[in-house]
Amino acid sequence: CQLWGVKDLWFDKPDKLAAFAEIFPKVRAMGYDGVQCGSFIRMDADRLEKLLNENGLSVVDQPISFEDVEDEAKLAKTVAFCRRFKVGFLYIPWFEGKSAEEWRAFCRRLDAAEAKLRPYGIRVGYHHHVHELTTKIDGELPWDILTGPDGARLEMDIGPVLEGGRNPA
Repeated sequence: CQLWGVKDLWFDKPDKLAAFAEIFPKVRAMGYDGVQCGSFIRMDADRLEKLLNENGLSVVDQPISFEDVEDEAKLAKTVAFCRRFKVGFLYIPWFEGKSAEEWRAFCRRLDAAEAKLRPYGIRVGYHHHVHELTTKIDGELPWDILTGPDGARLEMDIGPVLEGGRNPA
């Protein structure tokens, strides 16, 4: 369950973990066994782990910033988080390049991030939105760059794919 979909219940709360203590049982009751949230990596890991275990949930993947990989001190924390919560896929949640070359450079940056994390068994990708499917830049759709030979690993979000007029299959 991508918790961004219920962000009104936790995002602006001073104690996000207290909010998750109310949300997690409901998510589990709906049949989910995994959750995903960009804030997890910045939370108290002991409290998060306790809440997850109490509710039979695991962290499925983790949105990050490039800084979480490119800064050596943050890289160590990112790897520790992934090991603790058995996370094998990290992704950058947003990008909006101004040129086709910026999109290609973004793909190369994703590749470099994955190269740093590959020795730990962690993959890196990008979570797309509708603009990559609908707005041509320099005559190309960012989607075509992202999925082409110079592209990067994607976490496909079916909602934007449908909104962008594409067939997820």
